[in-house]
Amino acid sequence: MQTNEAKIRQVSETFRGICNSNCKEAELHEFLKQNLFLFYNSIEVHHPKGIYSKVCLGATYETDFVTYYDKTSGRYWVLIEIEPPNMPLFTKSGDPSRYLTHAIRQVTDWQSWIANNLAYARTFLTDILDPIGVVVIGRRDSLTEGNKRQLRQILRNNRQIEIMTYDRLIENTIISADMNSWYGLPVYDGKHLMQNPPPPPQDRFYESLGDKAGRSVDGLRRFGFGWEKYGAVRIINPNNEFNDSEEEILQLDISTDSDDWS
Repeated sequence: MQTNEAKIRQVSETFRGICNSNCKEAELHEFLKQNLFLFYNSIEVHHPKGIYSKVCLGATYETDFVTYYDKTSGRYWVLIEIEPPNMPLFTKSGDPSRYLTHAIRQVTDWQSWIANNLAYARTFLTDILDPIGVVVIGRRDSLTEGNKRQLRQILRNNRQIEIMTYDRLIENTIISADMNSWYGLPVYDGKHLMQNPPPPPQDRFYESLGDKAGRSVDGLRRFGFGWEKYGAVRIINPNNEFNDSEEEILQLDISTDSDDWS
C-alpha cells in the first residue's frame, strides 16, 4: 500500500504534467478538487476547517473554491479563482492580459457582493468579513522583470487579493506533517455549504478581547489580520488590554513589499 508521501509525490508529478499541457479549466478544477493538498503552503491556510467547491453568491456569481480558518482574532474566509496555467498574465506589450484582468475583476466582484449582502452571506459563510481573494493563473517563466514589477504594483493596489502562478503550487507541494491537515480533507459542493453552514468560532479570549477593547468583534478582526501576520500582537498584553492607543494601532504599517508573490 502506498504511503501518503508516495501518493503525494505521484499526484504532484501528475499535476506538473497537467500544468505543462493545454488543459481546460474544468479539468484542472476537478484535479484540484480531488487533491486539495496542492494548495498547502501556497495560500495562508495551514489548518483549514473546510473547503467548498463552486459556491454560489446569489444568482450572479460562482466561486471556484472557498475555504476558511480560525485564529484568535476570528474567522477568515478565502475565495479562490483559478485560470488555466497556459493563460498569460501580460500581453507582449506589457499590459495586464484580459485573463488576468478578468480574474481580478471576478474576485473583486465576489468581495463586493459579500460586502453589499453581508447579512445574507453570513447565513452560509459564517462570520465572514473582508474575505481574502486568491487568483491562480499562468506560469512564472512567462514573466519579464518588467511584468514582475507591474504585478507587485497590482498587488499593492489590491491589498485583499493575492496573485500566484501554478509554479508556486508545484514548488510548495512539500512533504511535512502539517500537510496532513490538507491531505484527505473532504471537499463539499456549494449546496452542502448552503445547507450546512459552519458554526461560528468558539474562542473565549477573542470574545473577551472584543469587550475589553470597547469595539466590535468585526472591528478587531480587521486589525487582527495585520497583528498576527506581521507580528504586531505585542499590542495586546496578558490581561487582554491594549498597550498602545487606538491612534497608534491605526498607524501600524501592515503592508508588505515581499517579492515572494508568484
